[in-house]
Amino acid sequence: MSIEEAKRFLEQVKADEQLQKRMSGLNPDEVEEFAKELGFDVTGEELEKALRQLRKAEEQPRELNHDELDNVAGGNLWEGEDAPDGHEMGCFVTYHHYAYQKDNNIWCKHEYFCDSYYKAGII
Repeated sequence: MSIEEAKRFLEQVKADEQLQKRMSGLNPDEVEEFAKELGFDVTGEELEKALRQLRKAEEQPRELNHDELDNVAGGNLWEGEDAPDGHEMGCFVTYHHYAYQKDNNIWCKHEYFCDSYYKAGII
């Protein structure tokens, strides 16, 4: 019985979709029995410690590949929201600016510079 064996069990489950499905409906006590069915001699406490260590290792910063970078967004200036056509709308560096919002009578709820806030008496 060891945490290393518990890690091997968790890695095996992670790599096998069928094992994931079988384990998904189990409560913590049943997971220990499930591990023993697969030939791993581990306790619930060891499984819990191993899971924490594996999660901690996954949280470590790492360099992203090119495909992953395509899904990254950043910056702290974006406070607008998306228009019905999927483009950004707002008052600051957006695809749809104030005139679009006024013409279509839809207003972003995160900006503070448009008629919707004046009408509501917010500003």
